[in-house]
Amino acid sequence: MTPDFHPGSFRDCEGRVFASGERVFRTLSPQAAERMKRLEARGCLKSLSDAGFLIPSWTTKAREASLNGEFGDTVLEHERLPLITYPYEWPFGMLQDAALLTLDLLEAALDFGLTLKDATPFNVTLRKNRMVFFDTLSLDDYNEGRPWDGYSQFCREFLSPLLLTSSTGVPFQPWMRGELDGLKAPHLSRLLGLRRVRKGVLSHVHLQAWFEKWLAKKGDVAVLDKFNAKTFSKVAMKGMVRKLRKSVSGLKGRTEASLWGDYGRTHSYLPEDEKKKEAFVAAAGKRFSGKVWVDLGCNDGKYTLIAGAHASRAIGLDLDPEAVDGFYARTRGDAGVPFYPMVCNLMNPSPSLGWRLRERASLFDRAGGEAFLALALVHHLCIGANVPLAEFVSLLKTFGRGGVVEWVGKEDAMVRRLLRNRKDIFEDYDWETFKGLLERSFHLQGVAETHGGARKLCLVLPHEG
Repeated sequence: MTPDFHPGSFRDCEGRVFASGERVFRTLSPQAAERMKRLEARGCLKSLSDAGFLIPSWTTKAREASLNGEFGDTVLEHERLPLITYPYEWPFGMLQDAALLTLDLLEAALDFGLTLKDATPFNVTLRKNRMVFFDTLSLDDYNEGRPWDGYSQFCREFLSPLLLTSSTGVPFQPWMRGELDGLKAPHLSRLLGLRRVRKGVLSHVHLQAWFEKWLAKKGDVAVLDKFNAKTFSKVAMKGMVRKLRKSVSGLKGRTEASLWGDYGRTHSYLPEDEKKKEAFVAAAGKRFSGKVWVDLGCNDGKYTLIAGAHASRAIGLDLDPEAVDGFYARTRGDAGVPFYPMVCNLMNPSPSLGWRLRERASLFDRAGGEAFLALALVHHLCIGANVPLAEFVSLLKTFGRGGVVEWVGKEDAMVRRLLRNRKDIFEDYDWETFKGLLERSFHLQGVAETHGGARKLCLVLPHEG
């Protein structure tokens, strides 16, 4: 069998990822196969996995993956991950935790005589509400005296985006989506300037930027070879890891442009309306027990948690990084249902990116579900962004076969605020039109009114047959 390789796994010449049935494998070059067997025999892979650093991985016979002899007789098998999210979809806390995990893994690997070839957040994702490193082939033998080859990549893809947000309040997500290889030191150095000299900025940004510029002007390969020939002891490597860890862990991620970060305290719900809403969502969660929920506009995840209490997993999407950070803080390390907080503007969701636009899959290709939540969302999209009501209902069908959607009428205070400084061109924005659209796509099972009838919670189910 010729495997259908994952389009994002071509960068590692030692092995490519593919699925066979419900199992996930990776081909191995002869050198990689020898190394993985050796690390497995020494207990390194299991130890790093048991510590929570590395995804469970083990070697197996190629015939288990239905491979012919073209790819050798040994492959690496990984625990299957239900969803991969990307760093430009993460809130600050997730990227920070991914950076710290990478440093922890590197330090633990050094104790086994190993190092990490790569240091990119694209090798990290959520597993059971904790960040985990899943590029097992990045573990390589440590050569005494060699510098850490992943240092510059770590700074570009972890430290620099975190410093950008921490130092300026500017969200890093658009920068990382626009430049998949991270934020280069010379660019960040110019953005921050010498007025923003803080711990980590001078050594990991300004001095690195100066070195890169100096090296580019020199244009002499021998200079770089001379630098690489310098010896860096393992003690020095661990010292560098500790300094990086201190720099990363000391950063704070609050942005200056949060729209909904305090929504949980400042929303307009009366206590009786809030209780009615909680009960309505909880009942829907039980009806869709065991399914995958997608919350379109999750805020800090309060209702995602309620709906997803009996789910197989739940995904929360929101355009406000600070609100999503609150969601991540709620679920981080929880041993129950897997939750996936994602920074996402539904008017500009993550597209397919990278090599041939296939390396990084779009949001719609990854974050499908079986049930949706769309609470207090319709007015933001249909009035705030001019999305037709019919298109909004089509969006719901993209994320599930049923769920809960909240209608917000023009008499609602939030809608009146949206229309305060613009002409009301939304003649078909009314309950009867919305209800008719819902009933054409779903079975409208139940409706509960709040806010004196200005808002309506709708439980919709698939049409029978």
